[in-house]
Amino acid sequence: RGHEELSPNMTAHLLLKGSSKVAITTRFANHSLSLAYVDALRSQGVETRMVINNSDNHSRNHSSGIQDFCFLKHANRLVGQGLSTFSFWAGYLGNSNETIMYAVKGEAATAPHLQWFSYNWTNPKLRNRFQYEIYDSDR
Repeated sequence: RGHEELSPNMTAHLLLKGSSKVAITTRFANHSLSLAYVDALRSQGVETRMVINNSDNHSRNHSSGIQDFCFLKHANRLVGQGLSTFSFWAGYLGNSNETIMYAVKGEAATAPHLQWFSYNWTNPKLRNRFQYEIYDSDR
């Protein structure tokens, strides 16, 4: 509970509007929901690819969690679900120009884990980098 994500269409229209390239990190390459995000983004003209994390298979086409983390740290723009410490730390330790952490209204938006949504950054670089957004659910 509390890890609700925006639907593929809302993600494409709200979070990633204006993006030209998007890479999605996932462990579920052929899962219908992963493919729905790719389809929604591509329908908006966004060049989209999946970076597949499969810890059991470290072949050329699969990455480990550590590789995914390093990949996210080097993103120009990072968008992550608000309870994702993986995305938060990649944004904090990385060099993105913009890190958006979002939550969906309801239980997740009031969870104590989201204390950084109101955090008063003293470091100007982090203050300018991090944005916290709360959206209505569309489900």
